[in-house]
Amino acid sequence: MNFLIIEELLSDSNVFTFYLHEGFKKDIKKYQKKKYPIEKSIGYLVNLLSIHFNSKEPEKPLSNNIFPAENTSNLPIYKTIIVIAGLRKGQCPRTYILILPSIMVFLCADDHTDNYKDSQLRQTAIQRAKEVIEVLNPNGIV
Repeated sequence: MNFLIIEELLSDSNVFTFYLHEGFKKDIKKYQKKKYPIEKSIGYLVNLLSIHFNSKEPEKPLSNNIFPAENTSNLPIYKTIIVIAGLRKGQCPRTYILILPSIMVFLCADDHTDNYKDSQLRQTAIQRAKEVIEVLNPNGIV
């Protein structure tokens, strides 16, 4: 199962641990090849997510840019944009994130330049989220 090879992201958050699904790492390779600062952009997003979903913080910096994903089989999956310097908003990748107590997992990403279908990307997110939960549940993490 691809999820078993995940990468923990370092962040200043003491509330959440962030992970990249192996499939997500493959999804963002095209931005790395084009020399876009995707890692830096993900770092900024991680910090914003930490603040936004920390119930102790009244500030919600992503309130206009993060939404619960529709039709995700009641899984706690959210959709947002990874803003990358040098790209217009329409060129930036949409990403799906699984948000569990104390854990966030970046599931998948794509942009409209590849004419992706949102429903296909959402199905990928659901499949990967189920993989993650399947791995975490027997270990008592979820």
